[in-house]
Amino acid sequence: MIIRVLGVLALLVGSAVLAVPAQAADPALPFADANAQGFIGLCDKSGHPVTSGKTTDIPFVWRAVSSTPAPKSYVGPLGKVTLAIYQPRQNVNSGEWSGKQFTGSTSYSNVQHPMAQSTYLDPPLVDLTSIAPLWDGLLQLRLIYSNVNAVPHLRPYPATVIKVTGGTWTVVSGGSVSCTDGTGVSDEVQQLPASSIPTVAPTLIGGTEAPQIVGTGAPSTSETGATVNLALASSTGSKGFAGISTGVFVALIVLPVLGVGLGFVVARRRPATRTPD
Repeated sequence: MIIRVLGVLALLVGSAVLAVPAQAADPALPFADANAQGFIGLCDKSGHPVTSGKTTDIPFVWRAVSSTPAPKSYVGPLGKVTLAIYQPRQNVNSGEWSGKQFTGSTSYSNVQHPMAQSTYLDPPLVDLTSIAPLWDGLLQLRLIYSNVNAVPHLRPYPATVIKVTGGTWTVVSGGSVSCTDGTGVSDEVQQLPASSIPTVAPTLIGGTEAPQIVGTGAPSTSETGATVNLALASSTGSKGFAGISTGVFVALIVLPVLGVGLGFVVARRRPATRTPD
């Protein structure tokens, strides 16, 4: 099972909205998010900005770069950033939306423009779009920061909004930043054997209803584990976007982390059928 270390054990109530300056309402969107500050630029494998793609692309994007600096408590050699994608919900505060982790926790070199890195182990967007109907086809991308001995920094966050139409997605609220002004190295690259990470794009099979992945170099199903969200259970117990109820950031397991303290161990990845090497 792939694991991600996201900081010390904590429970964060999603409904507690922090007092942060609100961005000007974007006329392209049917909602305003007071927790959004700055945007996320998206990049392809060659290091070029992208503003559209296919929902079946694996991974969704190769880099996600913040237009704003990392919070001061989340910089340094152990500071990490992670891309998550959330489902906007009509008449529901943005702190109550549910979402899913889309990259490994990533060490970044440029504190002014932190970047999350993807690998071929990360999911396609169809992982979300095949689960539930979207409000106007919209999804919100967020960057979440973590550090040892600090709770994950959930807000404010840089955010970009994409619109899904059929099998494609397009940025409708966001911007472009340099894809090469710094580096980002995923924990998947740092902590997993190189042989477990595919070097070519896996193949999506089974359509959009129950997508599975096969590909050279992929670990077996027992190694990849099950899908997990970054978000969140509500006091009402209503189910969230990807099968976990919304509102509270859920800590699953606590482990020692190589002498640097206790961390979140978050199981990630959807059920997948992969062909081992």
